[in-house]
Amino acid sequence: VDVAEIPQELGDFGVLVHGGWPRRRALFWNLVSALTFLVGAVTAYFVGQAFNVAGLVLFGAGNFIYIAASDLIPEIKVQESIGATLLHFACFAVGLLMMYGLAFWSIIDETLLLQNLQRPALIDEGSQKIEEADSV
Repeated sequence: VDVAEIPQELGDFGVLVHGGWPRRRALFWNLVSALTFLVGAVTAYFVGQAFNVAGLVLFGAGNFIYIAASDLIPEIKVQESIGATLLHFACFAVGLLMMYGLAFWSIIDETLLLQNLQRPALIDEGSQKIEEADSV
C-alpha cells in the first residue's frame, strides 16, 4: 500500500497543476491531504476490527475507475501526436498487465497455501524410526 502512495501523490499533484493550480499551492494541499493517511489508516484498522468492510474495497475501486474514466482518459485523447498517444496507451496497457499479473499471482499463491494447509503432514521415515527406538 505504501508503494502505491508515491505515484498516486505524483498523479494528484499533476492533476492539480493541470487543473490550473500554482505549483506551490498544489504541492502544499497535496501534502496536507497526504498527511491524513494516518488518521484514515487508524480509523480503518479499528472499524475493520468491528465490522466487515470488504464491500468498501469495491466502493474505493469504483471511485478510482470513475476518476480515470471521467477526468484522465479524456485528457489523453486530446493528444495531437501519434507518438504521445501510443506512449500513453502503452503505459496504460502495462499498468493493466501488472494488475492482472498481481491478481493472478495472488490467486495462485492463495491456492498453493490452501493446498499446503489441507495436505496431511509428512513424517520423515528417519525421525519415525528414532521415535520408535526411543520408545523401546
